Amino acid sequence: MDYLRAAAQRGPIFILLEDCQWLDPLSFDLLEEVARAMVNLPIFLVLAYRPMELERVLTGILFQFEYFTPITLEALTEDQVEDLIWLKLGQGADRNREVPRELVKRITDQAEGNPFYTEELLNYLSYHGIDPFDVQAVAHLELPSSLHSLVLSRIDQLTESQKITLKVASVVGRVFQAAWLWGVYPELGDPTEVCNDLEAITRQDLTSAESAEPELAYFSSRS
Repeated sequence: MDYLRAAAQRGPIFILLEDCQWLDPLSFDLLEEVARAMVNLPIFLVLAYRPMELERVLTGILFQFEYFTPITLEALTEDQVEDLIWLKLGQGADRNREVPRELVKRITDQAEGNPFYTEELLNYLSYHGIDPFDVQAVAHLELPSSLHSLVLSRIDQLTESQKITLKVASVVGRVFQAAWLWGVYPELGDPTEVCNDLEAITRQDLTSAESAEPELAYFSSRS
């Protein structure tokens, strides 16, 4: 906490913690200490979490602080899902065509308005070469039953080497330099092999390039 206070004396700090529903008890204890240390300091802490899974825990930890403000993000509507479909299709898509309402409704119902789940379902269509404008294809479309199965289906397409590289990357951090991977786990192979694995992982949309060489860096997709 001393380091946090000292850093705040030099200037404002913004801290973003995502997927807080996965925090373990010790991490909750640390989070409470950070919240107490923030008093009268220029620190802005944002926690992203699924409320139904975490709200009871947070109620006893953070809701006690008067400066804690919950902001609820509502589920995506069908119109917003349609907008997201157009974003995924890109600028080259023909705007004169109409996305079948059945597809929009099915994706909205399946994802329950979850933006990440919605995007993964759209990725599923792309990976399987399904034209979202094809009414007949949409009518016979079978969507995976869960977000977990969607992500696993893409991981299953990786080689064993690529899977290990992905595991190491997920431990290293959300944003990581490629050189860190062969530095912390030499068993991955030489830099060329690791970079080839990362390219394959990126093609599955499990990571994305954050910066180019010489400091090649990647951003891990949430899963």
